Order: sequence, then C-alpha cells, then structure tokens
Amino acid sequence: MIVALSDFWLLHGFKPAEELHDILLNVPALRFLQSVFIEQGYAGMYKLVMEMPQEEVNRRLQPLLDEIIPAYTAGELDKDSEDFWAARAGVTYCDAHFIDRGIFSVYLFNIVKLKKGEGLFQDAGVPHAYLEGKNMEIMANSDNVLRGGLTRKHIDVKELMKHIIPEATFPDVLAGEVLSSGERVYRTTATEFELSLFELESGQTMEFQPAGAEMLLLAEGITAGSSGEKTILLQAGQPAAIVFPGAACSLTATEKSLVFRAVKPVHIRE
Repeated sequence: MIVALSDFWLLHGFKPAEELHDILLNVPALRFLQSVFIEQGYAGMYKLVMEMPQEEVNRRLQPLLDEIIPAYTAGELDKDSEDFWAARAGVTYCDAHFIDRGIFSVYLFNIVKLKKGEGLFQDAGVPHAYLEGKNMEIMANSDNVLRGGLTRKHIDVKELMKHIIPEATFPDVLAGEVLSSGERVYRTTATEFELSLFELESGQTMEFQPAGAEMLLLAEGITAGSSGEKTILLQAGQPAAIVFPGAACSLTATEKSLVFRAVKPVHIRE
C-alpha cells in the first residue's frame, strides 16, 4: 500500500487488453508483440521480452530510443506518455552496448499518477515500478524484492517470472475514508496491515484508541504523541514511535503535521 507525499508516478500492473493492443499497434518497435499477445496472452508476451537475448533487446529497442530521446531532451514529451519514461530510462540506464529490457514494461504496464494524499494498493504478484516522487509505503512481511529492469540493482528475471501474475490490472486510486475523528483510512483487502493518516493543523489534537501494537511515523511537521502519562515528541531525527493498547493516545501538533498510523486490522473501525 502506498500513499503519495507529492505528485507520484509509477508503473502498476499490465494494461487492460484493449489499451495494450492499441500500444502494440501504434509503437512500431513493439508491433512484433501483437501476434504473441493474441496467441499467448500476457504470460507469453512478457516471458518473451524478459527472456529475450540481450542482443535482440538492443536490436528491438534501439530504433525506438533513437526516435524518442531527442524529443525527451528537447522537452517535447509529457509525463503521461510512455515515451517520456522510456526515454528517461534510456538516458539513465542504457549505453551503446546495453539497453535495459525494462523499457518494454513502460509500454506494457499502466502508468499511474497519484496526487498528494492519494493511495494505491498493490497485491502480491502485481508488477510495479516507482518512477518519480515521494511516497509512504507499508507492506506485509517479506524477505525479497524481485527486479526485472529499470534499475542498477540486482536483477533476477528467472525468479521474478515465477511470482508475477500475468493478467490485466485496473488501477484503483484510493482517496481514503475520512472517519468522524478526522483520521483518513486507506482500506484494502490486506489482512496484515492497514494504513491511515492524521493531517493536523498547528495546535490541533486528535485522539485514537490502539487495539494492538501500532506504529506512528511523522512525514511532515512536529507533533507530540501522548499515551497515558508518557509523551514523546515526533520530529526530524525522531519521527517514529510504537504505541500499545491499554490507554487512549493523542497527537498534538506544534506545527502543521502529517502523521501516518500503521495497524493490523483486527476490528472494524468507526
């Protein structure tokens, strides 16, 4: 689950079939994938580009980069265009002998823009890549990150292909549900976590009742958190705290603040 702290751009799951057919038809460098997608679906198409020999990746994508990079450097491309992010990847990750195969994914995946405060849930197996901006992220306990491109970090295509879900994704941007207390909750199907936030003006106080061990993380401002007789100041250098059930907690902002709350959803919150 992510919540944007600024304008935030990302790739999120495979495009729906109609949009993907349109892309494959109108980007000359990708037309060879049209018949593969029709015959073998998302799984066959993605397997082909991810396991393609590097020499063929270079041959397929070089004409595309030759076309879009000049437009990118001239400032002629918009961020809602696949060409913008593909060209940026070409400038950032590629050289004369290596073109990052993740550029295929820029065209095959949904491009999503979140505004500050908007959220997006990404279930297990949904491929994604963060392109630009800042966000708050919470995830279930995991000991792996499987990368397939658009990075200088370790890439493990073989393992990635074992876990990816090859189907269309329809992005569902979440505005969050504002409770009577003023807390904004981002509800998902995840049973491991729930993320919410408090937006506090200077001098404002909000109260909540922990149902279990919970975490608070300050993203902006300065806020005092109190539980029973104990008070802790959340600020730069000390932005996080853990709270336990047994006493009501309160947050009091000394300046305009943004505080996130991470809980395990063990009950229905009002």
